[in-house]
Amino acid sequence: MKSNASSQVHRMTIPDIKIYSPAKINLSLEILRKRNDGFHEIKSIVQTVSLSDIIEISSHENIEVNVLNACIPMRENLVVKAAQTLQKFTGCYKGAKITINKRIPLAAGLGGGSSNAATVLMALNGLWDLNLPHEQLLSLASKLGADVPFFLTGGTAFIEGKGEKVRSIPNSKENWYFIVVPNTQMVDKTRKMYSLLDDASLTKGFLTRKLEARLRMGGDLPSELMFNGFYSPSKDAFEDLPDFVNILQSLGAKETHLSGSGPALFCRIANETVGHAMRTLARHKYQIEGYVVKSVGPISTNFAKQNIK
Repeated sequence: MKSNASSQVHRMTIPDIKIYSPAKINLSLEILRKRNDGFHEIKSIVQTVSLSDIIEISSHENIEVNVLNACIPMRENLVVKAAQTLQKFTGCYKGAKITINKRIPLAAGLGGGSSNAATVLMALNGLWDLNLPHEQLLSLASKLGADVPFFLTGGTAFIEGKGEKVRSIPNSKENWYFIVVPNTQMVDKTRKMYSLLDDASLTKGFLTRKLEARLRMGGDLPSELMFNGFYSPSKDAFEDLPDFVNILQSLGAKETHLSGSGPALFCRIANETVGHAMRTLARHKYQIEGYVVKSVGPISTNFAKQNIK
């Protein structure tokens, strides 16, 4: 089994499956008490967005994973772990050639790796004719990472526990966002960010529950409910994050929000046109890349009929 990076891959056959693997943003993220198992309890509203990686999967004699536009060691690749976990659980040792075109920034709080793992779990479940029910896939996903269970459904969801408890929320409105990602990289980021939390960062989850109720009633996103417990420590953990907050404000953002444990920042925008104007200005004035995205609904499990735009 191997995982490697390459700028070009020559394909002689049409893949059996070609599908989007979407990013996410956290509309809220509250960190509660530390559990007996060492993990923190969380409550969060999570939203899939149109920024995505593209995954192609074909039948193969072994598990082979190729990553374009990024270098991810095999031992750290959640897609490899997802395939191995599915094989071990089912006793099915069929293979697959998996090519991931990475477009979601790595280790940014946007859930790219978790999304890839969930997408591959669902895809291989179909490709290998395993037909595992959602509940079993959910159990496998929870062993791979905190965000992986959410990506089995996507859309808008309330998550709690350490991320394994997922409850979908009707997404009645299409919202546009502008995302930027500070340059600071951090090894073992999530663990280190949790270690930086103090008592002021821990809450009871009330804000997230209020936001959930508001969304269920078709309401908007009040800024005061879009709380992220990692926001305060992130300003010290990522040295250029304050600069990026200022850049967003200079581009017209009225508010800035952190996604996950960072460092990705996002703001709400009125429409796509505004977003493209912000992206152009960010490139020319600050030489940084921005992402114009919209919220997207639940992920379809009918992989064969999904088209890449």
